[in-house]
Amino acid sequence: MIAPLESQSVNVKSNNANNWYLTIIDDHGNYISDKI
Repeated sequence: MIAPLESQSVNVKSNNANNWYLTIIDDHGNYISDKI
């Protein structure tokens, strides 16, 4: 897992024990969501 930059916000959410979603928000307010 890549460590987030100081300016980034990382939110990890789980809908259940088997599904984890990683959301990374960058400086420009863009976000990337990946299903792990």
